[in-house]
Amino acid sequence: MLFRTLLALALLFPASFAPGKELRVKAGGGELASVLQTAQAGDILRLLPGTHSGPVTIDVSLTIDGNGQAAIEGNETGSVVTVTAPDVVLQGLTITGSGSAGENKD
Repeated sequence: MLFRTLLALALLFPASFAPGKELRVKAGGGELASVLQTAQAGDILRLLPGTHSGPVTIDVSLTIDGNGQAAIEGNETGSVVTVTAPDVVLQGLTITGSGSAGENKD
């Protein structure tokens, strides 16, 4: 009886509800953008100390944690971080290097 109950629960709650993976992301280069391309819902990206290259787009529900020692730096054009998914958490990060959306009037 217990086996049937556990089996029924397993079928009702598929693996998509399982917690995501914790991934460590090295600073520099395009490592963050590369990891975001394969990240799954629920993943936690732990950014290692240093500067991570932007711009990046986050299109899956996940957490990015810089532990107060990581930065994402843009190229002074447009947005540094674009979030298109619900339930995204950004914490412990410094984000710099965004551009202006307006025209510069002299």
